[in-house]
Amino acid sequence: MQISKVEPDEVNALAQLMTWKTAVANLPYGGAKGGIGCDPSELSASELERLTRVFTQKIHDLIGVHIDVPAPDMGTGPQ
Repeated sequence: MQISKVEPDEVNALAQLMTWKTAVANLPYGGAKGGIGCDPSELSASELERLTRVFTQKIHDLIGVHIDVPAPDMGTGPQ
């Protein structure tokens, strides 16, 4: 599976859409959009966990209850 690259305008549009969707549904999620360029089906469970932990550490100062709560997205699971 080939991962496609996204343009900044597309990410901005997705963030705006997420802002409206969560506001209308009264969900406590923020409107930011971000991600990691990889094919999760090619990674082991431990690789996915390490990747997620490092990504979360890198955005730690940008997320939180009173700042921005990341919403689950495509390709994510309960873990």
